[in-house]
Amino acid sequence: MNWNYKQPVEIFFGNGRISELKSIIEKAKRPLLVSSPFFARNGLAAKLLADKEGEIFSNISVDPDCF
Repeated sequence: MNWNYKQPVEIFFGNGRISELKSIIEKAKRPLLVSSPFFARNGLAAKLLADKEGEIFSNISVDPDCF
C-alpha cells in the first residue's frame, strides 16, 4: 500500500518507496528524515542529506513496547 499525505507537509509511505528517496530529498527545502537507529549509525541517512540543511531523527524503537 502506497500513500501520500499532505497536512501541510507531504509524507511518503509504502513498500519500495526508498527508490524515490534521493529525488524527494533533492526537492525538499529542509527535509526531516525519520529513520531506524541502524540507518543513522551506518551513515546512510547522513549521506542522503549530505548537500541539504536537514535533520535526521532516529531516536525510535524498532520494536516498540505494547501497552
